Amino acid sequence: MALKQRATPHPRQLTVWLKNADSPGSLLELHAKHADSFNSIHMSACWVTFSRLLRSKGMPKEPQFLRLCWQSQEMASNKTLQGRELANVTYAAAKIGMCSTHDQDLFGALAAASTACAGGF
Repeated sequence: MALKQRATPHPRQLTVWLKNADSPGSLLELHAKHADSFNSIHMSACWVTFSRLLRSKGMPKEPQFLRLCWQSQEMASNKTLQGRELANVTYAAAKIGMCSTHDQDLFGALAAASTACAGGF
């Protein structure tokens, strides 16, 4: 009898894939394919890897990147991201040069969530 393939990857495997992505595009593809499986650790790993890969390539304008920003904002707003994950996402977003007015929604959500859990830092 053949084994059924998992519809969603094991959380540990998804973390490994995120950390080992070799380009911003492959990272965004992973997010697009597995966004529903992302937890706070995955979101943090995604942003940190993204900032490492984007050092000098400039800000992406792809719809997939906007979905990553939107999901990060939602996770911050509903308190899914906590302490370390909030710090990592905020640091990575700043490191890649996010500073336009549409980025302010993400930074606003991250700031509000950080204020709410300030005792956990």
